[in-house]
Amino acid sequence: MIGTISSSGLYVAPATISGQQSVTATATSVADPTKTSSATVVLLPRALVEISIYPLAAARSAGSTQQQFNATVTGVSNTAVTWSLTPPIGTIFPTGLYIPPPILSTQQAITVTATSAVDPTKSASALLTLFPNAQVRVSVSPQNVSLRPKSTQQFRAQVDGTFYTDVNWSISPQLGTMSFQGLYTAPQTVSGPTTVTVTATSVIDPTVSNRVTISVSP
Repeated sequence: MIGTISSSGLYVAPATISGQQSVTATATSVADPTKTSSATVVLLPRALVEISIYPLAAARSAGSTQQQFNATVTGVSNTAVTWSLTPPIGTIFPTGLYIPPPILSTQQAITVTATSAVDPTKSASALLTLFPNAQVRVSVSPQNVSLRPKSTQQFRAQVDGTFYTDVNWSISPQLGTMSFQGLYTAPQTVSGPTTVTVTATSVIDPTVSNRVTISVSP
């Protein structure tokens, strides 16, 4: 007998078979044992699931560009996989796209694993080496600007050492206005020559900033 069948007619196939098998399930009348009916169950061997992952090794810096991992599943029609990280540093999406964390203080070795959705006992892994942040630097242009009341000046910030290039803009003292895009508008009037400091601060690392000065004259 291959597999088992319950008194209610529930058939359970064996865990493994070496080759294709045909099993006949027969129901016999209790009242009249001469009356029977049969059905045939065809058993197929479990497909040999194999997974490969590419690349097998990669290196990234915290706050740097993303890394795409790809998994190939053979032996089954369902080629879906689930992705996981050990330790769970950064983010990996269902597509295998890895995003490093914005900030990291020490080097880390991360195991990226793709596991078959059909057979969770089958998986493949890659090694990702994650390095600490490069030094974030902010520069602002133009510098030493002179303006008249009501006039405007567009400032631009360049952020190096990370792909998170957003900055927060601020002015001191609060004379005039500064937009989120770095556009400064001088106040309507000033009583005398005034100096305003414009500061661009890295969003990803608020300890890093740079500043320039504006001279506003009546």
